[in-house]
Amino acid sequence: MAWRYGSKRTERLLLLLLLLLLSLTRCSPHLPDAPSLPPPLPPQRSLALPAPLTLTLASRRAQVREAIRHAWSGYMKYGRLGDDLKPVSRGVDNWMNARLTLFDSLDTLYLSGCQDLFHEAAQQVLAGGVPGDAIFPSKVFEYHIRIVGGLLSVHSLTGDARFLDLASRAADNVLEAMQNPSGLPYMHFRFVDRKRRPVTWLVSRTMDFIRASYDSAIWRNSLVGIGSMGPELRYLTRETGARRYEEAADRVLAEIHAAWKKLGGRNSSKPLPLWWDTPPRLSRSYRPLFNQLEGSEATLGSGGDSFFEYLLKEQLLQSSSRSQLVDMYEWLTSRLLDGHANQLIRRVHGVDFLVNRRCDYEHLTCFVPGMLALGASQLKGNRSSQLSLARRLMESCIYLYQASPTGLAPDTGSVCGDQFTANSPEYLLRPETVESLFILFRVTKDGRYREIAWEIFRSIEKYCKVESGGYSGLVNVNDVNGSKNDNMPSYFIAETLKYLYLIFDDAAVSLDDFVFTTEAHPLARYNRCDRQGVSRYHSECVSSSIDLFLLSPENLMLLLLLLTCLHRCRCVSLAWLKRALVQRIRSFLKRRRLGRHHMV
Repeated sequence: MAWRYGSKRTERLLLLLLLLLLSLTRCSPHLPDAPSLPPPLPPQRSLALPAPLTLTLASRRAQVREAIRHAWSGYMKYGRLGDDLKPVSRGVDNWMNARLTLFDSLDTLYLSGCQDLFHEAAQQVLAGGVPGDAIFPSKVFEYHIRIVGGLLSVHSLTGDARFLDLASRAADNVLEAMQNPSGLPYMHFRFVDRKRRPVTWLVSRTMDFIRASYDSAIWRNSLVGIGSMGPELRYLTRETGARRYEEAADRVLAEIHAAWKKLGGRNSSKPLPLWWDTPPRLSRSYRPLFNQLEGSEATLGSGGDSFFEYLLKEQLLQSSSRSQLVDMYEWLTSRLLDGHANQLIRRVHGVDFLVNRRCDYEHLTCFVPGMLALGASQLKGNRSSQLSLARRLMESCIYLYQASPTGLAPDTGSVCGDQFTANSPEYLLRPETVESLFILFRVTKDGRYREIAWEIFRSIEKYCKVESGGYSGLVNVNDVNGSKNDNMPSYFIAETLKYLYLIFDDAAVSLDDFVFTTEAHPLARYNRCDRQGVSRYHSECVSSSIDLFLLSPENLMLLLLLLTCLHRCRCVSLAWLKRALVQRIRSFLKRRRLGRHHMV
């Protein structure tokens, strides 16, 4: 093939030449060595608030930060790097054998400015690697949202590729749990590396088949368990280029969408099934379990919440939304808007409660106001009715906190007739209400939501704090002198305290740039190269290399030629490079002109 300017071969060779020259050019002497861990967050930009309010926000952030430190110190002191701290008995609950709180808390420590604690936790994660235990089966959904999501969030915030590498290895474990005729993940799985430990892997698979001989439930999973992995998997494909993650998410989405279409699609009044068949690998027949089990319809509470939440958030994380996500999310919102007619919403004392068909209320459903508000602010079209519904549903979640003597809400209840009855008066340190308060405040700028969040935080400090370290849920929210339940789940630091901190920090983690996973781990909506926030060391080093490179007129001409090639190239992933080079050349030429002017 003849050498032609503008040919693909020419463009590739010139681009490779540029990258080679940049890599060979030394950085300026004043630049530091690459840090072993990501640098702290850049200084907060001015919020232009009145002085008293600015002081109040700073004071409140400081108090929430101290709560984060107190919770973390209890975990490190008594949790022994286990899953969940038992703060009252000063023990640990290793229900997953995966160091859940360690992975779940990383981004909260980073965002709240606890840099010493973040570096300590990050070193533990990098030294210990990806958790996996072939002896005890792990819950795949929990492993995915807490470990994979936690690692991806640190990468998204800092750009440290080591966390992306760990996340991809953890996600490969999850993909292993999806190797069956349906493509849906198992509920429980024994994570072990087949290549590194083949004998242990074989033993773990044998143990699963032995268990299946007497427990048929091993081959089924809930709607949440199968359908709440899309954002993390799609983020991995975008950042690593490995298609296997997105393909796995597509298979699951196609399976659920096909079942939804069979039930009637957008015109369906039937809920999706709660339980789904996840057959053994060697099975040749497969079909989903359509409501064959008692109470098997999926709701917006336990068993369905995260799936419905991700119908929106997967759209926000992708450059072009898949039609299946759009179809099912529009169906969901239309059912909610007509909630009184289909008995999803019941009114008690002028307050709208989101319930299931048995009139049961769950604290878990308090994520819905935030979901609706986020969709109303981020999706196209006039969605004022959805924002209005979000504000009405938020009032029921607020009501249950304010009506309690402790200022904390019960976990479940029943809405029958004209009264609310608490079925489970426990308070489990759950995050859903403060999550929706955070989103609604960001969307509406209504300061009332921030004040309510502050009152909830004060109640947590008063009734849940354990002086020796950590926080505990309550046995009964109606008893101000009641006992604690001796459990601090990993989501308390990962979600509850994170949202309580961010609601007082307007400058951090914009909803336009990040999507929060169901475990409150923020993932960048766009590739790191297409947004601000690339690590400072990397950007300074490249900028200095370009300056040194441009000192030669011949190099400048070559660089202009390369820019022409980049302009002709349609590869979107290289657009950031073109913009960076153009900006740097302009600033370089401007400085040269100013220098000559001063010399004259």
